[in-house]
Amino acid sequence: QDESWASDVVAKLEKLAGPVVAATWGVEINAAAAPTIHRALMFEKNDCPLDALLRDPTARERKLACMPLLLVRNGEETVVPDADTPLKPGDRLLFAGTRAARDLQRMTLRNIHVRDYVLLGQDRPAGWVWQWLTRRRENTAARAGR
Repeated sequence: QDESWASDVVAKLEKLAGPVVAATWGVEINAAAAPTIHRALMFEKNDCPLDALLRDPTARERKLACMPLLLVRNGEETVVPDADTPLKPGDRLLFAGTRAARDLQRMTLRNIHVRDYVLLGQDRPAGWVWQWLTRRRENTAARAGR
């Protein structure tokens, strides 16, 4: 790419992560590195846009301080892919941003409850006790509404 393009990318990255980018990291959409996304794509037949990996798992309306630099799919490279790009099994991604963003992104890649919150806005109770209590509360409310 030319210098103008590179300057634009650097400016976007500085806006997201500050003047010093602390980390670059790769993510491969497979069962080992990204089990929750891989499961959504392969077994649950859900769509998953790249944007899901750019959202803060503690508050999904906020963006992480990172950006995708490269997507490699079937040997084809896409430089700075759009956030609405649908992810596919086997995709390889390169990100740049803060270490905190990398760590938060890993939560989305590895925890199904976090993935569902980021992707769908569903904030489900994670442990079996909380799930049981939630079902009980919902059943009680349904009986009271009869």
